[in-house]
Amino acid sequence: MESKAGVRWDTRFEQSFRRERFRGFVSLGDAVASRNAFLRNHADEFRSAGVFAVFAPLDWTPKWKTRGRFANVINPWPLRRLRERWIDDVELVYIGCAGATASSRSLHGRADDLLRHGGGGITASGPHKGGERLWQCLGWEVFKLAWKTTGPFPQPHTLEVAIGERFIRLTGQLPFANVRL
Repeated sequence: MESKAGVRWDTRFEQSFRRERFRGFVSLGDAVASRNAFLRNHADEFRSAGVFAVFAPLDWTPKWKTRGRFANVINPWPLRRLRERWIDDVELVYIGCAGATASSRSLHGRADDLLRHGGGGITASGPHKGGERLWQCLGWEVFKLAWKTTGPFPQPHTLEVAIGERFIRLTGQLPFANVRL
């Protein structure tokens, strides 16, 4: 079944995103550790709106941090809920967009928020509460971050929703770290 944005591809796997001309596929750990350099290196393409995705390797063993101090998680989920949300045998664990509304920020702003949040630069409201479950995954540093630039609103939101809807059709639920599209 084709969605509004024409997403017919298998949104469960990184290789499908590569075929759809997503770029990057960089280590999330490296991007968080060198946030400023990472953002500078991609400054030209990150001026645009777009969609970004995070992938866990298929061989990643699901283990989560549920106790102790959380430097980068505002509202941790209990182990039971993390286990319920995890989907075996898929790589996509989070889909997000920059430019969800006409006044939304660019990929630069959203990527900066995501990486700053992952690095522990958080307050009670964010900066990037979407996808926060990523940071409860032990070993999230090996996950990969990819992105695709789009035209302005509504293109990024339409693509994000189409990818998410296709993922739901294939798996029966949202990607692990998404709480909504």
